[in-house]
Amino acid sequence: MFPLSLKAVKWFCVLFFAAMVSSLGAQDAKSQAKLLEIWQDESQTDTARVLAYQDYIWYENLFSNPDSAKILIKELFEFCTEQKYIEGQSAAFNLMGIAESVRGNYYRAVRNYEKSLSILEKLGDEKAISASLNNIGNIYVNHGQYVRSLAYYEKALKLSNSKGNEENKTAILISIATVYYEQGNLNKAIDYTQKALDLAIEKKIESSIASAQMNLATIYHKKDQYNKSIQYAKQSLQIQQELNNLQAVTSALLKLGENYRKLGELDTAMLYFKKAIITARKVGDRSNIARAKIYEGRVHLEKREFQLAMKKCRLGLNKALQFKLIKQKRDACDCLYESHKAVGNGKEALKYYELMNKAQDSLNLAETRSQLERIEFAKKLERDSLYQAKKELTERLAHQEELNKKNKTKNLLIGLSILAFVLAISFYSRTVYIRKAKAKIEEEKRQSENLLLNILPNEIAQELKSTGKAKARSFNSVSILFTDFKEFTQHSEMLSPEELVNEINYFFKQFDEICEKYKIEKIKTIGDSYMAAGGLPVPSQDSVKNTVLAALEMTEVVNNRSSYAIKNSQEPFEMRAGIHTGEVVAGIVGIKKFQYDIWGDTVNTASRMESFGEIGKVNISAETYELLKDDPSFSFEPRGKVEVKGKGKMQMYFVQLKSVH
Repeated sequence: MFPLSLKAVKWFCVLFFAAMVSSLGAQDAKSQAKLLEIWQDESQTDTARVLAYQDYIWYENLFSNPDSAKILIKELFEFCTEQKYIEGQSAAFNLMGIAESVRGNYYRAVRNYEKSLSILEKLGDEKAISASLNNIGNIYVNHGQYVRSLAYYEKALKLSNSKGNEENKTAILISIATVYYEQGNLNKAIDYTQKALDLAIEKKIESSIASAQMNLATIYHKKDQYNKSIQYAKQSLQIQQELNNLQAVTSALLKLGENYRKLGELDTAMLYFKKAIITARKVGDRSNIARAKIYEGRVHLEKREFQLAMKKCRLGLNKALQFKLIKQKRDACDCLYESHKAVGNGKEALKYYELMNKAQDSLNLAETRSQLERIEFAKKLERDSLYQAKKELTERLAHQEELNKKNKTKNLLIGLSILAFVLAISFYSRTVYIRKAKAKIEEEKRQSENLLLNILPNEIAQELKSTGKAKARSFNSVSILFTDFKEFTQHSEMLSPEELVNEINYFFKQFDEICEKYKIEKIKTIGDSYMAAGGLPVPSQDSVKNTVLAALEMTEVVNNRSSYAIKNSQEPFEMRAGIHTGEVVAGIVGIKKFQYDIWGDTVNTASRMESFGEIGKVNISAETYELLKDDPSFSFEPRGKVEVKGKGKMQMYFVQLKSVH
């Protein structure tokens, strides 16, 4: 009733979906309506209806609306089950795997691919099996499971030797090359890519030739062999232009520009970057437009054309901010920082240095999320391995018991003993593998958690990991500490940008260590101002005292540095510090970059304590004084009531230690 093989194109799904754009666009609304009409026409053969519905799901929903696609795929699967069409069931599982991949549910994607693979192995369709194995390998690559991915790719490669399957084989060879590239084994990456290129040239598969050439251009660029990279990038560019694959053309132009910039041929590099912008605009490729403008800025920077560098990088930054391109934002800010530093504009250099660090924090957070996802994926695989090992052992032992009942001869007992020994070795080997996997998972988990704790307080990080969000909370008694350097603008004009950043970094690193010592929470830095808080996210009886001790130690650090600067005929940095205690609300702000922050009038009052303080002293409010006045560790100097704009007259005190602690 049904033919043995479906359309081969269904079986090959590369997870990097950009390659699908041109094929998806080829199906217009009229064609899709026709496919749906065939599916709904019960007078058509079951084969025609299934194939039409597969095409409809593929082009209409699979990549643009995977949630809707899942509903349609279930309908297709139920139909194929009712008609006992097992090849159609396999196709449905494969489509569901792709839909889950698009939705980011990679574990479910693997399970659906494996169900499809199980059916295909019974059918003996090697071409489809090969492509299905490749799909599973792609999932494992995305989660850093390189050993597993290579195992699937190698199986797929063995099955891809049949005639007419050459294009699939070149894709698998490039997939294997990509794994070795990610592992840093560039020579093996070149070997497999060259095999793909040789096969594609032999079979005249133009798209595969161009892909392999671009792969080689990328690898040789990584090896700093820029002339060789240029050679392959130009060859790939020519073919992609003939195929009118504009996204690939943009990538090739950018790679050529990068190579020429590395070789110092800056005018040639600029020419390719300009061409890349023109091509990227034709397809609305916002990311590469921003990248190319930033690359133009880098060329101007290297030519010491600083104003032009700033102009191009600001354009790239605006594009990055408009479309929330975090990596491009970081690169643009880095270029702007270097440009302003080169012309001695310290204030602007510091501004872009801070923006660059914030963008890097966002990238770090994204990497943390990715690491956590990989850990969860690995845990599920580990549970499956344990379950499968237990299941296999149970089945084998049951089989052994059955044999014992039927045959009790000596030879059989010897055979069973050997079997038990083999099982024990097999189980032991699997146990060793699982232990190693557990150790690796724990190490990755530890690294991910450390990265998250560098961004958020421990309690907030734990809540975010367990629930996916962190609620804002009110705190009745939190001590807010502000520090600020005197005449920072004048300092920025006297020092080079690099000297200025290094000096601020020296102080803030010391302040971070002091906060950790006294168990108070650093909130943020704002230019040359440092903000911390005692008593959150976990309230503590000692938080007020610890906040004051931290402020006094920070002041001592700055005073000691100032003494050193004066002895060496340098301009000293001087600092004010202020503290106020009261109610605040604290929580996470933002959806793209998490930041723990606090709000309330207490924050404003603490800022006033700093601004109305004096150099080298810690100024506290009456509220903070009342909480500490009986502590024998401190002495207080009343300042009377000071007129504060927007607050009226406020009682203030200077605080200092009575003795060394």
